[in-house]
Amino acid sequence: MLSEDLNRILRLKAELDAIRPIPEETMAKVMQKFRLDWNYHSNSMEGNSLTFGETKTFLLHGNTASGKPLKDHLEIKGHNEAILDLEDMVKGEVQLTEHKIRSFHQLILGEPYTTKALTKDGMETTKQIVPGKYKSQPNHVLTSTGETFYFTEPNLVPLEMEQLLKWFEENQTKNELPTLILAATFHYKFIRIHPFDDGNGRMSRILMNLILMMNGYPPVVIKTEDKENYFRALRQADGGELNPFIEYIGQQLIHSLELTLKGANGESIDEDDDIDKRLKLLLGQIEENKKNVVRVKRDPSHVFETVAQSIVPLIEEVISNLPKMNSFFLNISNEITIPLDPSARKTFKNLSQLKESYQTYARNLDDSFPKSITVSINLNGYKHSAEKADFNIQTYLYIQFNEYNYKVNLSNHQINEIILPYSQRISKEQIKTFSKNLLGQWVTMLEAISKS
Repeated sequence: MLSEDLNRILRLKAELDAIRPIPEETMAKVMQKFRLDWNYHSNSMEGNSLTFGETKTFLLHGNTASGKPLKDHLEIKGHNEAILDLEDMVKGEVQLTEHKIRSFHQLILGEPYTTKALTKDGMETTKQIVPGKYKSQPNHVLTSTGETFYFTEPNLVPLEMEQLLKWFEENQTKNELPTLILAATFHYKFIRIHPFDDGNGRMSRILMNLILMMNGYPPVVIKTEDKENYFRALRQADGGELNPFIEYIGQQLIHSLELTLKGANGESIDEDDDIDKRLKLLLGQIEENKKNVVRVKRDPSHVFETVAQSIVPLIEEVISNLPKMNSFFLNISNEITIPLDPSARKTFKNLSQLKESYQTYARNLDDSFPKSITVSINLNGYKHSAEKADFNIQTYLYIQFNEYNYKVNLSNHQINEIILPYSQRISKEQIKTFSKNLLGQWVTMLEAISKS
């Protein structure tokens, strides 16, 4: 019942007023929660593709979500700036004017853009959206039943907006109409005018919250998951029953008041779905190209594929550098080994044998396959100095098959290791870079010995 909601709202408001002034730091924390929820849900209802986590990451840290439209980020940014501007208005007791409303609209939508539209005959077309300017052509909509729902004609928008603000100022000054009714009714009247070509839903919620906050109330947040109830209440208002819509907004205001009281009293303001939001935030912080890269677990088949398609090509490329060392060392050798048990190792004469060994394990689904490979490279007998003839270079290349990834690194750790999931191969570029860096390391050591 509306009367019961109004009484409860007044009681909660009285409790809140009784503990004022609330420390700035406390209120800042409460308002940050409202602002993040408000930005996400209000934009999400209008088709913005950013998740809650992406919205929070973008607003708090400036990180954009990979693969999401720039327009969606700019809308969130503009909406957030409009809310901050609104908060300043409340503090400064600035009057609500048409100019201010158009400024909010420009903040929310940013730069001009083109969007899909319908002609009077119901044909698809496009129209230019100019933020901050009233609509220049009708923006009536087709309902699910195929009927046209009419909003104010473009030429009548200035007059009806003037009348709406006059109605608001009179009721705000008289202070006779409960704030809930004033704010919710303004929201509905604004929606019926639909003064802009786009962004009217977000604007109506911003202006409703401005009215609430001007009168000492917290903002209300219409959650995306509850949008059907919100739209249903709006449809009832379209049918001449405004009370269900006011009651719906009243329920959201009660929730906001209770949340604000909790925060003001030092209690936790986490909500039931906040853990889900934190999970979404964590997911949103992960770059798109890094999501779900670990898809399979180590098994004989995946390890064989890794050996055949990544490890063997890498070892081949590294070994191809050895002839370049013939001019400097008398004896050059390499050895490929795998562990059979803690005390025994098996040596392979060539890479084909290594590949065949792992293929056999894969064919037999034998999980006892060796979990590592070691490639030792020995450069002995420095040719260009009798005193330094004992100078040698020993390099060990280690390949480790872990449960969820495989790793390639060198014994001296001077070259970046490669760690990849089994679903990802070492690229040709990575192989060439790894081999080139190793050769460069050998050359650096030769340069040092020639100067000493």
